[in-house]
Amino acid sequence: MFTWWRRFHTPFKLKPQHLSKIRSELLQRIEFGEFECDPLWQQAYLEDKIFEVKAQEIEEKYIRSTRDTINDRLQYERKKLHKRKSTMQEKHLEAENRLLMQLADALATEFDFTREYVQEVMETFDGTTRHLYFYMMALKHDRKLPDAEDVQMIPRIIEAQPRHIMKQSEGKWFDLWKQTVVEKKIW
Repeated sequence: MFTWWRRFHTPFKLKPQHLSKIRSELLQRIEFGEFECDPLWQQAYLEDKIFEVKAQEIEEKYIRSTRDTINDRLQYERKKLHKRKSTMQEKHLEAENRLLMQLADALATEFDFTREYVQEVMETFDGTTRHLYFYMMALKHDRKLPDAEDVQMIPRIIEAQPRHIMKQSEGKWFDLWKQTVVEKKIW
């Protein structure tokens, strides 16, 4: 699929050959980060920074041109910015909704709950996706509900995948991305 609007690689899915046979497939997928929100919304912040750089370049390049010429160039760049950002945000919301539905279905299947019950729990739950998994497990087996510290004490089966891996062709914006991460406190 052609994704002209992406400057970063899409999150990966865990391949079946990398799954452990002795642990829950769903837990492994959760720990790997398959059900974490697509980071497109955060990556859209970079687009504003890129526009600022391009606007500065236009101001410098067309310094001897009329203000109308400069404004035309800026308007063209602004249209590109808004098109890319709106596409990124739209795709983010679609992916987030799809992931929440998939997670609710997977948890319902794993623990023999109804999808509606799982969605109710998800709406009021305040914690990570991994914590939600162990919370649902405790509900299923009628055990004490774990808090965040309890869940952190449970060893991870698999490490989470890295986020925000910039495409090599977009490497010229890497320093600008680092600056955006610090300013927006992305992680």
